[in-house]
Amino acid sequence: MTTNTPKDIAGTDYPLGTLHILISELSERYSFYGMKAILVVFMTTYLRNEQGILDTMSEPEALMYHNLFHFLVYSTPIVGAILSDAYCGKYRSIIFFSIVCCLGHLALSLDETRLGLIYGMVLIGIGAGGMKPCLNAYVGDQFTKDNQHLMSKTYVYFYQSVNIGALLSSLLCPLILAYYRPSIAFAVPGIIMLFSTFIFIKGSKYYIHKQATKGILKLCHRFYYKKTPFKIILPIFIYSTIIGLLMAESASSWVMQAQKLNPYVFGYLWLPSQTGAFNSIACIAGAPLLDLIIFPFLSPQKELSKQKKIMIGFIFSSCSVLIILCLQWALEYGYKPSIAWHILPHSFLAISELCVLVTAINYTYIVSDKHLKTIYSALFLFTLGCGAPVSAMMRNLKWSNGDFIFSLPTYFLILCILQWMCVGNLLKKLAFIPDETAKKWLKHA
Repeated sequence: MTTNTPKDIAGTDYPLGTLHILISELSERYSFYGMKAILVVFMTTYLRNEQGILDTMSEPEALMYHNLFHFLVYSTPIVGAILSDAYCGKYRSIIFFSIVCCLGHLALSLDETRLGLIYGMVLIGIGAGGMKPCLNAYVGDQFTKDNQHLMSKTYVYFYQSVNIGALLSSLLCPLILAYYRPSIAFAVPGIIMLFSTFIFIKGSKYYIHKQATKGILKLCHRFYYKKTPFKIILPIFIYSTIIGLLMAESASSWVMQAQKLNPYVFGYLWLPSQTGAFNSIACIAGAPLLDLIIFPFLSPQKELSKQKKIMIGFIFSSCSVLIILCLQWALEYGYKPSIAWHILPHSFLAISELCVLVTAINYTYIVSDKHLKTIYSALFLFTLGCGAPVSAMMRNLKWSNGDFIFSLPTYFLILCILQWMCVGNLLKKLAFIPDETAKKWLKHA
């Protein structure tokens, strides 16, 4: 391990390097979620051909492109993890993928045609995806034995920085798209991404750098002979796929549903692409609410088990799908509910993410081998991304006469049933191994 002299944030035991990482992550998430918030609306409203004439996509086509992009973002972490753990190390990998991400934003801002869209989505998908596991593991690398007890709190702050960036961008970027050109709406996230890269490089002298394994064969050897963590983490990976599916839906089909709702809330216009802000607000407010009130109330004597946290998460995510289903039925019968009803499903999904994803990220880092932490972080992100192609496949199934097999209400109902199957069966059959037992198991693996 190569390291700089660790410095703490003034008056605390938190490593100073984590402050740079958190600011960089907030900025990077602003750029990613800002671009993602306006992506579906851009494809269905503003997309042009080579002659500059409007050439927009249909809703099913836009959803397919969005879901493929979502899958790309959550599958490329494996590439980033291998590059990081086998060759370059986390620090250099993060810088490389940050630059790739900046190029993707540049492509979207310069070209409003399908060619620019594809180049931009592919570059951002590779950049943002490749960066994700490296940053997740790099946060944990900054802690030593003296301040390791602060790691779990720092991961909460890390997740909150993601939500703050997502909140700001989901409110501002749709307004920029509505009042200015799409090129400006995509350029602003690109500038913020450039700032994120600068802040991360600026903090290099405060980081603890851990060396890569040096070679793909050595990395594969370690992964093969360290199978234990995968057995421990597999249940969480399975559950996270369903959450990933709902995350993809909340940024695509939920936005399209919001376009058909009454956009005025207490006399104020609320853009459909801004509904994602409800999720971010609920995440920011929900994290302290869960940790300080709800979890201690449910288990006053000891920390609430991971099983129960994930059970709570799935119950809330099921409720979010039920509300979307009821709104869709109302639209089918000619009613036009207020867009304010979207506060509930986005808030419930946010609580579900806090219960499932934060638990999964922290636990994955704890039990994985020290040379494979980025790999396991990437595998977790890949399971999140697997929900998107499943969604795209189900949505595009057709009968021989060309009609869709699943109407939108039927599709949402299937998602809800799938949620309750997970709660009723998988969660009862698979048990998690306590952290201390997992650590002891790893020593003999």
